[in-house]
Amino acid sequence: MIWSFRILILSLFYLCSSTYGLCYTISIGHTPQSPKTRTFLIITDLSGSGPDILVSFYDNTGRMISKVSKLLPPNGKIQIWVESDGRKTKNIIVDSPSHQIAGEYWQIYENGRIIVLPLQPSSDENRYFINSLQSLIPSTCMLVISDPSGSGSIIHVEIFNKDGDIIKSLDPITLKPYGVLILELKDHIPPGESGKIFVRSLRGSISLHCRCLYNNNILAFPAPSPYNELLIDKFSTSGRIKSKLLIMDTNNEGPTVRIQLVSEKGLSTLNKILHPNGVTIIELSDYAKDIEDGIIKINSSSKVTASYFEKDQHGIYVYPATREFGKILFMGYFLPNNDIQSIIRLLNFGQKATKVELFFYTDDGKKIGGKEIPLKPNRPFEKSMKDYFGNINSGTVIIKCSDASILAVSNIVSLKDNKHLGKIYAQVIR
Repeated sequence: MIWSFRILILSLFYLCSSTYGLCYTISIGHTPQSPKTRTFLIITDLSGSGPDILVSFYDNTGRMISKVSKLLPPNGKIQIWVESDGRKTKNIIVDSPSHQIAGEYWQIYENGRIIVLPLQPSSDENRYFINSLQSLIPSTCMLVISDPSGSGSIIHVEIFNKDGDIIKSLDPITLKPYGVLILELKDHIPPGESGKIFVRSLRGSISLHCRCLYNNNILAFPAPSPYNELLIDKFSTSGRIKSKLLIMDTNNEGPTVRIQLVSEKGLSTLNKILHPNGVTIIELSDYAKDIEDGIIKINSSSKVTASYFEKDQHGIYVYPATREFGKILFMGYFLPNNDIQSIIRLLNFGQKATKVELFFYTDDGKKIGGKEIPLKPNRPFEKSMKDYFGNINSGTVIIKCSDASILAVSNIVSLKDNKHLGKIYAQVIR
C-alpha cells in the first residue's frame, strides 16, 4: 500500500513537470571551468514536507545530458555534483511539486574563491539590468542566459553608455529550447565604457547571471532587481581599499537618488540625479573616509539597481544591492574545509529595535538549536556559524522576525589571513 501511494505521487510529479508545467521550477546556466574547480548544487526543503525534486542537465543546444530524481529530507537538504565532462556549457533545471524549495549553485576554485548563486525561479518579469563594468574591470565579462521552460525564448539586448544613450541594439536572439547562450560583452561594448545592459525576453522565460574573469579573480553575480529602496550590507574605504557604488536607472525617468553612508563615524548623505537610462559611479572615499564597516541606504524617486565594487590587496569583488526583506528568511551553511569560516551578518534597517529568532537544522532536517538576537537599527550583528553548528559543516539557518526590515548575509573568509572568499545572501521564504 505504501509503495503504491509512493508510485502514484512520483507519477503525478513527472506528469506535472513534463506535461502540464505546473511544477515549481528553478534554474541556472553553468559555464565550463578548470578541472580543479568543484561545482555542485545544494537543494533545501523549506516546507517540512520532504518533496520530490527532478534535476535535469541540458547542453547549450538544449539536448538532454542526464537527469536525476531525489527525495529531500523534511527541512533538510541534498548535494548534487555537476559533472565535469569536458568543456560543456549546461542548463541546470530543478523541478518540484513544492514551491518551498531553495537551490544554491556552488563553485569552489583552486585559489580559494567561492561563488554561491541562487537558482532563479521562472518568472513573468523578464526584464534584466546589468551594469557594464568594462571601465572598472578590464576583463572578460559575459552574460549566461538560459531557457528554463523549453519555449525557445527570444531575447533582445540593448546597451547604453553611462549618459543613457543607446550605443548598440542587438538583433533578437532565439535560444534553443532548454539551451544556453553565452554573450561575450567585449564583442559589443567599447573598452573602458561604463553603462547599462538591458536584456528582455520577447518570448518565454529566461535565467540570467553575469561572470567576469580578471587575473585570478572570478566574479559571478545575478542581475540585481530594481527597487525604489536598496541596501548594501557592508562597505569600506580604509587602508588601500578602493570602493565604488554604481547606481543605474531602469525606467528611463532620470531619477533623483538619495544615498546614505552609515557608520560608527556618523552619517554622510549625498544626492545624485541620474540621466534617463544612465549610470552614476560614486567614489565612496570622497564622502566617507577611513570607514572599516559601514552600510549604504539608497532611496530613489523611481526604480533603480545598484552594485558595490571593491578592490583590495586580495582581489576584486562586486556585489549587487538588495531588498530581500521578509519575516522569514532562509540561509544555507556549508564549509568545504576547516581553513575557512562563515560569519553570519544581521542588519536591522528599520526605525526601531527588534528581535530575530534563528533556528538551526542539519542536512537531514534535524533541529539542533535556536537563538534570539536583539538588533538595534543600523547596527550590524556578526557571529561565526561554528558557534551555532559546532563540528557540523553543513546545515540550514531559518531567520524569523516580527517585521520585514531584516537583511541577512553570510561572509565566507579565510582563517589564515581573513581574506574574503565569498558571500551568501539570505532568501525570503514566501
